[in-house]
Amino acid sequence: VWTWGNFDGGCAVMTGFVNPNRFPNEDWLISPAINLSSINNAVVNIRQAANFVSNDWTLLQVMVSSNYTSGNPNDATWTELTIPNRPAGNNWTFVDSGDISLAAFGGQANVRIAFRYRSTTTIASTWEVSKVEVKN
Repeated sequence: VWTWGNFDGGCAVMTGFVNPNRFPNEDWLISPAINLSSINNAVVNIRQAANFVSNDWTLLQVMVSSNYTSGNPNDATWTELTIPNRPAGNNWTFVDSGDISLAAFGGQANVRIAFRYRSTTTIASTWEVSKVEVKN
């Protein structure tokens, strides 16, 4: 379950690790609808930290959708965003992603940004997200 943490001025935190166990898990943190109907060149910037990633970033994905409304996120169509600047993955240092284009979703009124977290019995990262900023 995503929880609240006091790190970096406040953040959402997800982990599949409960000492001493790593649990197979999939959790989504999905934004409210973002109206880009009159914006064609929006970008998003994400501030995040991640530890215990074990170089497997496929388990921590930032996704965007224009057809998710509610319920099971696997029923919607999601596009993974390419993050230009990621945290090191082995410490608690927060890093700004840099601007990530949302131009493919310009003109749409129901855009959602989601953080898809997965863990396994061998990799259970901790992911902290402190800022999600959409701007034109």
